[in-house]
Amino acid sequence: MTRTVADGALMMSVISGPHRLDQTSQEAWPAYYVGRLDDGVKGGRVAFSMYLGHARVDPEVAARVRRAAKNFEANGGFSPQDVTSTWRPVGSAPIRDFRAAHMTSIAALLPRFESQTDPGLVACIKDGGDVTLPQNQDMRVRKVACDADIHT
Repeated sequence: MTRTVADGALMMSVISGPHRLDQTSQEAWPAYYVGRLDDGVKGGRVAFSMYLGHARVDPEVAARVRRAAKNFEANGGFSPQDVTSTWRPVGSAPIRDFRAAHMTSIAALLPRFESQTDPGLVACIKDGGDVTLPQNQDMRVRKVACDADIHT
């Protein structure tokens, strides 16, 4: 999507943060990425999930990812951590949050546009109707905490 780190920082400044039409977006504005380009990465943290908690990964791809992760340590001065994701193929909290957000923001459009809409999105919208308000609020609390961890 970008050719340089500066381009990436500019892109992130444009596409990050809250948006009134996207309830899955961040709750608050992140740090100004372009203004932090000279901050350096020493002492930074890098986390990745090789399998996202459930995915099958080709051994050659996994080996390349591990080598790339070691480059962070060799060239950036910090050690990446392979974390275990809580995502699962079905029913994960992030996916349920995504479905509930679509239910509340665009479900009213289904009667008019369902036949023209991707069946997977229609299923997400309909499934979101099963998420209770307490479940949705719990997901939002966890999402805000995750957003804060990412941007500190």
